[in-house]
Amino acid sequence: MAYRGLGASDPNALDQAWIDFNYAYQIDPSYSVALEARDQLNDYMLSIGHQSSDDGGFQGGKGN
Repeated sequence: MAYRGLGASDPNALDQAWIDFNYAYQIDPSYSVALEARDQLNDYMLSIGHQSSDDGGFQGGKGN
């Protein structure tokens, strides 16, 4: 959420949030909060026309 708050002034913060959620989910796939937050971030990024440049090797979630 902190990165998302910074996203308006720093688009790189959105990418970093994306990567961090991916890593959190990879570390503990039962941690569904990371997956849900990552999907919400994805929806937000799409709504502002921002596409993440790095998937962090993520293999799960909506659209993957």
